[in-house]
Amino acid sequence: MPPASSFWKNLLPAGFAFAAVAAAQSASPDFAKSVAAFVEDHCYDCHDADTQKGGFRLDTLSRDLSDPKTAIAWQDLLDLVKQNEMPPKKKSRPPAEELAKF
Repeated sequence: MPPASSFWKNLLPAGFAFAAVAAAQSASPDFAKSVAAFVEDHCYDCHDADTQKGGFRLDTLSRDLSDPKTAIAWQDLLDLVKQNEMPPKKKSRPPAEELAKF
């Protein structure tokens, strides 16, 4: 029988994905539009078909948050932006208003 910590380690990402899906389903179309605009303005330079820094492509990342893997990828992206890890320090920070919408 696996240790209890292994159970929680596997359950937590699923819980976050479920929360992301629930939030996305209640989100307005304006929210989806602002996220798409933010990603295009601040992320595609390094994470598109040509560049793919870190092996991460946003141009092919699905926006279907009902898929748990997709929801986790978007949550990871959100976490990196909120923790000021992305965009990287060499790039300019998005305005606070854009960060709040994202």
